Amino acid sequence: MKQFILLLLVLAAFSSYGQNKYSHIHFNKLTPITGTSFVMASIDDRGKMEVNSKYLLFINTQTGETAQVDLPAQARIGKIEQVHLPALNINKLILSARTLSLAGKSDISWEDPEQVFILSTDGKDKKQLTENGFFTREWAINEHTGTLVITGYLDSNNNNRQDPKDENQILIFDLKTNKQLHQL
Repeated sequence: MKQFILLLLVLAAFSSYGQNKYSHIHFNKLTPITGTSFVMASIDDRGKMEVNSKYLLFINTQTGETAQVDLPAQARIGKIEQVHLPALNINKLILSARTLSLAGKSDISWEDPEQVFILSTDGKDKKQLTENGFFTREWAINEHTGTLVITGYLDSNNNNRQDPKDENQILIFDLKTNKQLHQL
């Protein structure tokens, strides 16, 4: 009985110590944005028990001004790639991230779909390109045409997960207008 009470006290001590009052901001990576005066940082606000918020911070190195791109607290950032095509007058960032739980849980897991977003180089504009039920597999940029090609699966049977019955798709977007050109 004494061991049981001791175990409960230890668990209570750990859970109370892991509250948000012990949070710390972590700058994960500073990335210069080619062709601009901006630097981007990926930031986590981590507590003892979890990540409280996740966002990207854009810093203007000439003026010191910042812009923040918020993501859900449990978001999982996949890949961030800059598309700098001066001949086509295109300079944007492409972000892939898991930002929602289709199952309705508070946690976002690797089973949830990965969305693709277009961000301006100053962080002030963000547009989601893929639907919430689209499971992104890969994406590539065609530098000659200024298009983004995305492959993946649409949750066509609406069961909130990727399975063999879902429809394989290829989406093509114009990077100048951020509009979908084709769906194959």
